[in-house]
Amino acid sequence: MPENLRAKETILDPNRVVAGDKPDSVGVGGVLVEDKEGQATSGSGFPMVPDDGIPINQRIEVSPIRNVTMERLCKRIDNQGGAALIIDYGEDFPQPNTLQGVKDHKFARVLESPGEVDISAHVDFSALSTQARMVSNQLQVFPVVPQGMFLINLNIEARMQALCQGLNDEEKENVQQAVMRIVSEEDMGLLFKVLAVTQPGIGAPAGFPEDASGGGVGPEEAI
Repeated sequence: MPENLRAKETILDPNRVVAGDKPDSVGVGGVLVEDKEGQATSGSGFPMVPDDGIPINQRIEVSPIRNVTMERLCKRIDNQGGAALIIDYGEDFPQPNTLQGVKDHKFARVLESPGEVDISAHVDFSALSTQARMVSNQLQVFPVVPQGMFLINLNIEARMQALCQGLNDEEKENVQQAVMRIVSEEDMGLLFKVLAVTQPGIGAPAGFPEDASGGGVGPEEAI
């Protein structure tokens, strides 16, 4: 553990953290830590969770490897230009307990069949956005949008109609049901989210509202 971190309290579940005796103290890797300034931090010096007023004793999930991966992606964009489009299921805020097992497309106990059960958890998109902004205030980090809205903005209906050309009624129904599954709020359309991080000076990516702002510098400043 880096010298600037002080262990405050050990918790039993390494997959979760608990806010400690200060709002900006959180557990990392099963240990409650804070830096000399009292800010929760990862081994690389980046906060593990956004400082958004999480109540004391609130249990939340963190993912150190998520933060490191996001940091690397955003540094690449900051140095070389480009964009990252991140799509997964989750929420735009920290959550307390989403760790789960998946087997044969169904929920399963995490330790039910070691080696045969996929381990998964919901993504905290707010943590990804915070990580991106901490890499560089020049990057554009666009507000998270639901997958359904993203696909509708991309005109998925036109794509569906094109796919249905020349199909029989049963095949058309299968295509339509597949589309509804990924755009409907009752299925994947709301649970799955989309986050975009881009180089400065470009507008909202396709699929995002045209008036969406990602912050960072404007087009005239990026030239």
